[in-house]
Amino acid sequence: MKELTKEQTKALLATVRREATCTQEPKAYPLACPNCHHKAFMAYEGTRGHIQSKCRKCNQISTYDVMFRRNGNVMFRLVKEPCN
Repeated sequence: MKELTKEQTKALLATVRREATCTQEPKAYPLACPNCHHKAFMAYEGTRGHIQSKCRKCNQISTYDVMFRRNGNVMFRLVKEPCN
């Protein structure tokens, strides 16, 4: 078996560590229903934009505006439904 130099070993370890971080699953954040506080859905790190979800417990439909910051914290706000 061929021996690796220290530089080759460091480069190989850096590649393995980089690949390991790329294959990790994204973090999931549960978002609760604003009416009954039941878990409405899961938002993942890459989630952006408006999401409309129906609660399984109280059957209310809610619209969320989901934003992620660079530090990984999830921010969301409930979008008020227009009156018809």
